[in-house]
Amino acid sequence: AAHFPELKVSDNTSHFGHAKDGWDQANFRMTWIVSDLVRMRLKDVRWFVMGDDDTMFYPDNLVRVLKKYDHTRMYYIGSNSETHLQNIKISSGMAFGGAGFAISYPLANKIERTLDGCTQRYPEKISLDDRIHTCISELGVPLTREPGFHQVDLRGDLFGFLAAHPVTPLVTIHHFEAVNPIFPSMNRLQSFIRLSFPAKVDSAGLMQQSICYDP
Repeated sequence: AAHFPELKVSDNTSHFGHAKDGWDQANFRMTWIVSDLVRMRLKDVRWFVMGDDDTMFYPDNLVRVLKKYDHTRMYYIGSNSETHLQNIKISSGMAFGGAGFAISYPLANKIERTLDGCTQRYPEKISLDDRIHTCISELGVPLTREPGFHQVDLRGDLFGFLAAHPVTPLVTIHHFEAVNPIFPSMNRLQSFIRLSFPAKVDSAGLMQQSICYDP
């Protein structure tokens, strides 16, 4: 039987007084997920990985990427947006939450100790990823970019973007519901199911170009 962490309701954050509406309050509470998880003192945890509810993860590839790094050091791993406008509007040095990002346990431990004060200093930061990035920047930890995390702030046809995928495991795809289906004559759900078949067979080769020679 699978063993899952215990159910945890995030702590009350209303005492900060910065939230203006329900969406704002929800983002405050989501930010505290990192602190709440650290306080649970879960055993044998190396990384905390965060993403949106419309982010598709490929877990085997996520493990392949994270295995490259020493989990006993402070790491902040992810990728920024594909669009210049989003990067200059928010930050080109931030791991965008829709693409997903990973925080090593030692870094999460540091965040847990400093998050309250950091949030008080930057009340204008309203999104989870922006707030976490600001607090991590105060700790002097830069973003380690991994191009397999995809924010997908693009619209329309993703064929060219995916066909030119770098030689690196495909870790995430965000906003799958906001772009055209990636397979012809299929809707988005059918495309997602079709993409899951090769992911089960050879996830490391997903979106990688192969050249075959027939003698």
